[in-house]
Amino acid sequence: MWTKELLGEVATVEVGGTPSTDVSAYWGGQVPWMVSGDVHRNRVAHVDGRITELGLSASNAKIIDPPAVAVALAGQGKTRGTVALTLIPLCTNQSVALIRGKSNVLDTTYLFHDLKSRYEELRARSSGGGRGGLTKAILEALPLHLPPIEEQRRIANVLDTNDDLIAKSASVVAKLRQLKTGLMNDLLMFGLADCGTAGNNELRFNDVNDLSFDGVGASFNVPPLRAPRTHPEQFTNSHIGPLPKGWEIVRLLDHVDLPSGQVDPRQAPYRDWPLIGPDHIEGGTGRLLQISTAAEQGAISGKYVFQSGDVLYSKIRPNLRKVTLATFDGLCSADMYPMRPRPTMDSYYLLISLLGERFSRFATAVSMRSGFPKINREELAEFMIARPPIQEQQLIGQIARVHDMRIRAEETYRDKLILQKEGLMADLLTGLVRVCK
Repeated sequence: MWTKELLGEVATVEVGGTPSTDVSAYWGGQVPWMVSGDVHRNRVAHVDGRITELGLSASNAKIIDPPAVAVALAGQGKTRGTVALTLIPLCTNQSVALIRGKSNVLDTTYLFHDLKSRYEELRARSSGGGRGGLTKAILEALPLHLPPIEEQRRIANVLDTNDDLIAKSASVVAKLRQLKTGLMNDLLMFGLADCGTAGNNELRFNDVNDLSFDGVGASFNVPPLRAPRTHPEQFTNSHIGPLPKGWEIVRLLDHVDLPSGQVDPRQAPYRDWPLIGPDHIEGGTGRLLQISTAAEQGAISGKYVFQSGDVLYSKIRPNLRKVTLATFDGLCSADMYPMRPRPTMDSYYLLISLLGERFSRFATAVSMRSGFPKINREELAEFMIARPPIQEQQLIGQIARVHDMRIRAEETYRDKLILQKEGLMADLLTGLVRVCK
């Protein structure tokens, strides 16, 4: 049978403290000291903050053994009300409360999942009309609806298992993105080993069909890169370093076209077209985050028209690397350049070049010439791009596409797990679905 309790009746709530910053002997010791921002770690196995035993005794901070639920009482942005589960003994500052359930009454890990599902409620209960902070008294007065202790533990185990799967999938996504970034930068510098010139000066390639993709966890063989140290004969010298033979250093704007006019997004048919702005693009990945029409966004100022196959590049704050390949026709913000590749430039090769380290360093440097970080057309015209023959560009682009497919598949799997977790919390933490022995 489920019972109604107040948190303060079934758990202990401890709020930490901060040693005087004027006393150096209090700081830099071996005692882990958690601050409100650390709650975003979700499962806290490490914190950067350290105080000494002297600092611990001179403040209200107290070491609490794990597991404990850490609740951010205050903090910037979305921090307040966020919870985490501690996995190590630690203390906190005054902006974090540590909560431990009383044995045989409240399982601490169950409480972690329960409070995590009540983020908006915790923020609403804050003092000051929802804009202030949480307090120990507010937390102790929080109502709980508790199943028997054994069922709490079974529920916590189910939700922990789902969290483990989410964490593993998120780790795979991060590693795949890191792998792609490194590989793309290498491809832009060295090219593909199988793309050297044959006796008749025609390029020879591996079968692009070898780069197939079968879903989450799938792998494929990438052709080896050219190596300037072991095969210097495959390279020539250039002002940007060793350049694969058959490649050229050319002006970017000699191989792409930029827009020459704008349209009124309030007029038909443009008001019903998709409108893409810098905020709709994920930095550094080429991923489009959302799509909505000009009318839905209430657009009123002039916009550029783009076509499927154009590469949309944000000229504002180029260090953010906001660029995407359009797969449909639409409008883009005047803060973007819709680049239309000429027959000598492959769209996907252009995309990864603009995402690459060399172009990013260039764009960031020239954008700082004025008071606002922005790259104009004259500055863009200065960039010299390494251009392989079009067939090699296409193969490099295909490799990038397959990597993106791997990343998207893993992200989709991760997002399904997150939705599954939300559904499980709604069912299990309310008693709608019971977890039997």
